[in-house]
Amino acid sequence: MSVRTQSIAAQIHLKLTQAIDLQTKNNLAAAESLYEEILKLDPRNPDAWHLLGVLSLRSGDLDKARTRMSKAVKLKPNDASYLSNIGIVLKDRGEFAASLESLDRALRLKPDYPKARSTRGLTLAQLERHEEAIAEFDRAIELRPSYAAAHSNRGISLQHLGRPE
Repeated sequence: MSVRTQSIAAQIHLKLTQAIDLQTKNNLAAAESLYEEILKLDPRNPDAWHLLGVLSLRSGDLDKARTRMSKAVKLKPNDASYLSNIGIVLKDRGEFAASLESLDRALRLKPDYPKARSTRGLTLAQLERHEEAIAEFDRAIELRPSYAAAHSNRGISLQHLGRPE
């Protein structure tokens, strides 16, 4: 690796660390600007594409989120978190079959991923497949007992099945 390549890699690492910190502090515009700077240095940086997609999801721009996260997945197809997050976007867009496909890929890579299990449960619930959804929520809760969203969504699916108790 040349000195120039090392320098660019160091810049990217620093900018990525700073952007994540800004995103954590809810300074989304500044984080987005840094992710875009990273992509000017390395247009094939999957983390920058993915995290830009997460920002787009947070702002409700599902089209932009899908585009950005799709680029990240193409660059790094075996990252369970990328696949899980694009599964969320696809679910929110009403693309349930594609969402399940992405979540299934994530779970093949990381079967003990509670977020992917819970999102898969939500997608199944959207399809009125509540028994299957409950099984996914149960698995998510088994993996992370304090997972409040999984407990809540499990209860909603139980209500849909007429089992409020």
